[in-house]
Amino acid sequence: QPEPFDDGFTSPGNYLPCGLVRPPAVSVAGGLAVVDGVLGEALARRVYEHTKAKPHPWGTYVLLKPGGSDGEEGLSLEATGVGSEDDLIGLEVMRAFVAGPAGAHLAACLPHVHGFEIWAVRGGTGHEVLYHLDYAEWHRKKTNVVCPPLLAITVQVSPVSEGEMVGGTYGANSGGLDHYERFGFKSLRVPVPEGKPVADWNEPGAGWVKVPYRFNRAVVHPGEWPHVATRVESLPEGVERVVIGINPFPAYVGPLEAVAPQHSDAFRKQLKMDRLRAAIQGRGDGEKINLRSLDAESKRLLVLLLKKSASHARSTPPITA
Repeated sequence: QPEPFDDGFTSPGNYLPCGLVRPPAVSVAGGLAVVDGVLGEALARRVYEHTKAKPHPWGTYVLLKPGGSDGEEGLSLEATGVGSEDDLIGLEVMRAFVAGPAGAHLAACLPHVHGFEIWAVRGGTGHEVLYHLDYAEWHRKKTNVVCPPLLAITVQVSPVSEGEMVGGTYGANSGGLDHYERFGFKSLRVPVPEGKPVADWNEPGAGWVKVPYRFNRAVVHPGEWPHVATRVESLPEGVERVVIGINPFPAYVGPLEAVAPQHSDAFRKQLKMDRLRAAIQGRGDGEKINLRSLDAESKRLLVLLLKKSASHARSTPPITA
């Protein structure tokens, strides 16, 4: 059962009370682990190019198959989704991660794992990642219950040498959910001072563990730790800061999250469907549908929803006194 929880945010269109399900405790040696050379160099560069070429972030979900192991071949992993390039490269990344030097950090969480949500984001000079907590995004959208992953893992794949990226430092806070509840969703409760990623970034004893960006480096820590990345001040010409995220989720949330993994095409489609459905049903906070502003996919989804709505109206018997 979810416990009461409030981070100051409610997913648009969701009016359920906020709750929290704490993941099973998974320890990481030293609290946070930094592992270099985590993927093969060629794969790391290919994932970087794949992400940089896309017009938006991408995501997928990799299932840990029942039994979990193929013996000497390692974990038994299976791509979900529709077999897109994102799905296949996500599976390749996960297999390489498991087989590489960082794979040992998964051992403690494997008994609880249903699957791994994998996503990638990018940004150039001026890009920063606001204070946040990783959680099952689609699950929260549908239930307003915060379910952090067992671990929060990032893999840095931009091909930069030491000193070529100024800024972009990753920081995670060992205060965990207590710190997150105090600061709130994207630090809504504690104003962010100019020039800092979060108010207590430089305070002694505040719990921040900071890791500079480096090509093919993984950072692993408990999923309950909130984190940020500082503003990128400069990059070599033509290079962007690309980060791969890996979140292992347990069985109580994984199956729903696998339907629409964060940043996936399915996730974006579901968000469009929800916005259109809310507007049709008059739950869009006064938002009106401007047909001229809709892209082709949104127009197709709108037609589908209107047909379903009309069909439901025809099949519903009238209410009589």
